Amino acid sequence: MNVGFPKACNQGLSATQAAVSPTQFLLLNNDTIVTPGLLRRMIECMRRAPDGGLVGPRTSFAKGHQQLKTGYQTMQALDAWAQAQIATIPADKRKVITSHDAFGYFAAHYGIRFLAPQGISTDAEPSAKQVAQLIKQIQREKIHAVFLENMSNPKLLEQISKDAGATVGASLYADALSVPGQPGATYLEMARYNVSALLAGMQKN
Repeated sequence: MNVGFPKACNQGLSATQAAVSPTQFLLLNNDTIVTPGLLRRMIECMRRAPDGGLVGPRTSFAKGHQQLKTGYQTMQALDAWAQAQIATIPADKRKVITSHDAFGYFAAHYGIRFLAPQGISTDAEPSAKQVAQLIKQIQREKIHAVFLENMSNPKLLEQISKDAGATVGASLYADALSVPGQPGATYLEMARYNVSALLAGMQKN
């Protein structure tokens, strides 16, 4: 019998707590599409906000409080805009170096190659040696669209600009929306921001 998602979650939590007493729970509806890296990103989210008790999706395809107000009539309109913008970039120049690993579907859909930066860890600010490896990769691949996490050292950024002729672009929103008032506060705003940032980078290739 379908008792509804909230009640079913409560029943599951009660049964699980009695059995194993875990400290963290991940509750998914039966129509949830679990994409690669979802669990890892969920764990990272919980670690960043250990006092968080509930994370719920917001989407333009919902009703009630979780519905997003969009500037587009449909998601198809947003996709059509993105397709048209990316089509202005020659296919051989649709290449990006980024430390984000959440753009697999985006890459396949829009025909963009996303390359991981060689020797760069997403856990800490890269060293001068790691940046030197990255510069060689940029020169070899002739890619000037570079988006990195944890890159704030102005000397390293200047080194990349001087030696590779590339400018590290603004941060992309990959794992979560931004706080209200920033470019990625809603899904559609985030998508438009990411496409615009990627376009600006690829135009330099």
